[in-house]
Amino acid sequence: MERKHAVSRRALLGLLATSGAGLLVAGCGATRTSEPVPEATATTVAAATVAEPTAAVSEAVTIEYWDPSSSEAEQAKLDASYFKFHDAQSAIRLNVLHGKGEDALLAAVAANTPPDIYWRYDVMTFGSWINKGVVQDITPYTEASTLDWSRFVPISLEACKWRGKFYGMPSTSAGLGLYYWNKPIFEESGLDPEVPPKSLEELMEFSDKLTTKDDSGNIGLLGFHWNIGFIQWPPHFNCKFWDPDAERITSTDEGIIASFQWLADFYDHYGVDKVDRFIAGLPEGGYYSAAHPLCADLVGSIAGFEWDMFNMIATSGCEKSKFGFTKMVTPAAHPDWPTCSQGTIALTMPTGNKHPNEAWVFVEFLQRYDIAGQIGADVYCTAQVKDAVELQAYRDNDVLALASTFADNVIAWPCTIPVAAEYGNELGKAFDLIIHGKVAAEEGLQGVYDMIQPELDRALGK
Repeated sequence: MERKHAVSRRALLGLLATSGAGLLVAGCGATRTSEPVPEATATTVAAATVAEPTAAVSEAVTIEYWDPSSSEAEQAKLDASYFKFHDAQSAIRLNVLHGKGEDALLAAVAANTPPDIYWRYDVMTFGSWINKGVVQDITPYTEASTLDWSRFVPISLEACKWRGKFYGMPSTSAGLGLYYWNKPIFEESGLDPEVPPKSLEELMEFSDKLTTKDDSGNIGLLGFHWNIGFIQWPPHFNCKFWDPDAERITSTDEGIIASFQWLADFYDHYGVDKVDRFIAGLPEGGYYSAAHPLCADLVGSIAGFEWDMFNMIATSGCEKSKFGFTKMVTPAAHPDWPTCSQGTIALTMPTGNKHPNEAWVFVEFLQRYDIAGQIGADVYCTAQVKDAVELQAYRDNDVLALASTFADNVIAWPCTIPVAAEYGNELGKAFDLIIHGKVAAEEGLQGVYDMIQPELDRALGK
């Protein structure tokens, strides 16, 4: 029997709320306005005891919430969850605008017309937003809140903090590492279609059996494609991106070096030019196209995310039974090593929002197990509250149910540092050079440190 939650009635001091979803894509979305605001009811939101307490809400207030969703079908699903807020309390009305990208939010903050809450999603820009005052410190709200913090995936909370202060609240995962394989291709290659590799070493053995080449050595089918990105790959090697105590980036961490070197060896094994040529020849739109490479039998297995299964079924039209999935594997000597999660699809309060206290009530509402679970199920992203699995609709999604079992064992990109975007940009450049054999891993990653650490020091006033 599913539990029922009442929304928290705390009205807190005005500050931040931010969120975003890896699956949500910014664009021109529909606008939905709530029903007309009724006259004030007896239901009020009590003022919180914080540094500067505000008066209790005495009449209905309308708050504005922006998200980046551009799909009408997705928007309808999200609205069904959002507007349950009206059933949970009667003092606050909700106005939702979809399809709002980050440029729109920046423009609104600059014009002093921001929404009360924004669901942000870019793991690279969060730190600069904090540093430039685009979003607010919401620590007074979190400190006064009665939320049970043990319900949250730990890294999701840490990924919303900078120097110990909250600048957002978790929403969905920005990606957990999963291994998907094409069962018919496994069977055709002599592999058991129900048994995935148990380590990266075995993954390479499988990849060799799955890969096909023509008489000229050109790849026709690639046995494995790492399709998760240069900031998602290193966590599988237990990397460390950043030292918060010393406030220094750690681009030369042995886990980052090992992860980049593994892919450099992979490229060398199959031929750098041949791998590049094969990847360049994948359908336009790649893994987000109507011809998902794994679904279209172009690759035998991939490192991917929760939403890849949705893309294969809903976008490419494949039968789910064609694929197997499990947690992405790690080196054989370290089966306990983590997988990736950026954890920064965050609910934020933009600077200058007009109704911060009421906005926080809605942010707390979105942390309910049933609301967070339904939103996760609707956008195919792992919820960041552990009890989301108690919702049948979430639990029935076996990809999300699996991802939730290992969501505690993750490493997040340090998205809240002021130079997260610059760090990611330089790391990406080094990654490209390293995997193509143009520079040694240690040298390339030392170059990232030499470039970025002085920028970070300047940003921190050191």
